[in-house]
Amino acid sequence: MSCLRFGPVLLLAAIAQPALASHTLCTFSGSQGAEYYELEFIGDEEAEPVIVFSATSIGGRRLTLERADTVLERFSRGERSVSLSFRGRGDASQPPSFRLVGANGSARLTIGEKAIEGSLDCES
Repeated sequence: MSCLRFGPVLLLAAIAQPALASHTLCTFSGSQGAEYYELEFIGDEEAEPVIVFSATSIGGRRLTLERADTVLERFSRGERSVSLSFRGRGDASQPPSFRLVGANGSARLTIGEKAIEGSLDCES
């Protein structure tokens, strides 16, 4: 009987907690020939986003970038702008080193000598 008495109280306490939702804030998409690249910025407005990298050159796998290897100089969903550098470790667990710079919805991903033009689409 006591479990029934406390059940609604616990449920009410869980409902009263603020919901923290993450979602895709922006996505960079670009291609060069048969190669396709994508970076997804996932999070909320309160914290630095989690960044997920995907490319045909790594078999389409989705790799979450380690914060220690990433420098996010600028990110604005509202302005559709980004300036990001990633330092790869040279192993298959992470993508190669790259730089992503974009503004007003256009962006360029630079990997070594290769420059990939693309779009930076952001949720409003």
